[in-house]
Amino acid sequence: MRSNRIHAQILKLVSMGIELRKLENNPANLPVSQQRRRIPQLTGLKGIAIIVVVIWHGGLRGIRRLNVMFPEHNGEISFYKWLPHGEIAVDLFFLISGIVILLPFVGKSFSEWNLSSFYQRRFWRIYPPYLIAMIICAAGLWHTIPAPISKLLISAFYVNGIINDAPSPFNPPAWSLEAEIQFYIIFPVVFYFYFIIKNNKARLTSGVVFFILISILAAFIHLRYNFDGRFRYALLAHFLFFGWGGVLADVLCCFKWRSSVAWDCLFFLSLIATYLVGIWLTSVDANPPGFGVWFATLLVSGITSVALVVGGIQGKFARRILCYPPICQVGVMTYSIYLVHVPVLEALSRLFLVHIHTHNSVLFWLLWVIPAILAVAGVSSVFYYFVEKPFAKRASIIKRSSEIKVTSEPTPSVPSF
Repeated sequence: MRSNRIHAQILKLVSMGIELRKLENNPANLPVSQQRRRIPQLTGLKGIAIIVVVIWHGGLRGIRRLNVMFPEHNGEISFYKWLPHGEIAVDLFFLISGIVILLPFVGKSFSEWNLSSFYQRRFWRIYPPYLIAMIICAAGLWHTIPAPISKLLISAFYVNGIINDAPSPFNPPAWSLEAEIQFYIIFPVVFYFYFIIKNNKARLTSGVVFFILISILAAFIHLRYNFDGRFRYALLAHFLFFGWGGVLADVLCCFKWRSSVAWDCLFFLSLIATYLVGIWLTSVDANPPGFGVWFATLLVSGITSVALVVGGIQGKFARRILCYPPICQVGVMTYSIYLVHVPVLEALSRLFLVHIHTHNSVLFWLLWVIPAILAVAGVSSVFYYFVEKPFAKRASIIKRSSEIKVTSEPTPSVPSF
């Protein structure tokens, strides 16, 4: 009898070893909380999002040129209706930011939150490349913008939307970074109270409802203030995406689902839905009219973005797409592309696009799209390897040193949440 029990224990240990080896060979089988909290599919999603942003801004400049060339007819302008608005991709960026920011803090007590390390990493990762890009843009536009020094200082402190009621005149897409910085400032307070709730289901439900209520408040404020002003270029109008991103980080750490075809279906359906929402935003110039329509658009955009992320993480085929090396490389360079693509497109538009006079629409778009892609890719690569990457390494050093410090210290006897 005793030998049978020993034999059963040996078989159990062998089977456990086999299962552990399977998990080691395929980290995707591990829950997110055990994958060193790095989700490669998010990099691929960022790559897709930045491609949408570049297509939007490049297509917009091409259509403006067609307006000048052919003011008597609007046949080519119909192409504009099929461009998904860049705002839908920015919403996805905000959601991903919420996930990435909160993942290191999920499952830890508040006393374990190393906020000093977090803010140091964020500073070195974001601020130096941002400031360098702003200085370069300001140098190119110095004689065309009134009071350039004061505007550059305002841009340097991420307060264009608050002070000037407008985005930066040097690099307009930087308005989204202002909203992100505002989220960095307040997220410890918001999610401290969120994580006080110990029950998983109650906590997740409360988080979803809370950020919906904040969005209802934003919809009421939208009725009183111009969307293209302080409201649009601040956190409140986009808080839903950051907040749901943080809640989704909690979900990914609390639950583990099996990969299946259903998740792939969710990914592709949500990809189509995101495109349709982007077309709708284009038709209303990213400013849905009225309280109900604005709130409904925000809610649908949030739901489709969440579905896109979850389907992308859990789907087998979706994982292959999002982890495809060229898409991942674009995702890795997302920040550099975001910082330089509009200045590059605007410069190319003024120097090259104005000299295109062909009446052949196919030839027109080929003459514009190919040089635009090459120029954005080339300048972004240079900026990434010589500016962003060195500062990103500095941020990584801070992260590693903080992890070593934490692991060398005794674990506090505080219940984690």
